[in-house]
Amino acid sequence: MNGIRYVSLILFPLALGGVILVCIKIVDTLPSKLPIALLSIILAIILLFFWYKAGRSFAENFRDLRVAVLIGNGLPIILTILYIWQTVFTPYEEANAFLVRLAHLYFAPLFVTLEMAVLPIGSSAVSGVQRPPVSVIAQITFLILFIWIFARGYLSAHGHCNRKTRYRR
Repeated sequence: MNGIRYVSLILFPLALGGVILVCIKIVDTLPSKLPIALLSIILAIILLFFWYKAGRSFAENFRDLRVAVLIGNGLPIILTILYIWQTVFTPYEEANAFLVRLAHLYFAPLFVTLEMAVLPIGSSAVSGVQRPPVSVIAQITFLILFIWIFARGYLSAHGHCNRKTRYRR
């Protein structure tokens, strides 16, 4: 039962990314991009809060933080490595679009929020697969953010993030 729970926790960001991409296709027909901007911000907050809770959940069965982080963030780490391989080291014509989009999908709410913050609201360049270096830097930054939030959730479940007990000897 725990295995299914952990797999569903790890795959949840992919499902959320799918939701936001479907919403982009629906909202893309509207003249204003404001609804997708608001939705992406809300989904990004939900995603980050969920990943914090996933770290807390992994703390229940994993005693070592490193093991929990590697197992919990294994898929985003692998997807980020594949993304870098496909966008930096593989020629554009030979890049596997499925792998690039799958890696993008894991962090989709964060990518769309970033694009909406950087691009003007009226731009139609949302959800396109960008080339390096901006997208690679964003992918690595989102991975680091995921690992940090996951670790904070894990540590808070073990009481390491409580300021009152931190300095107690």
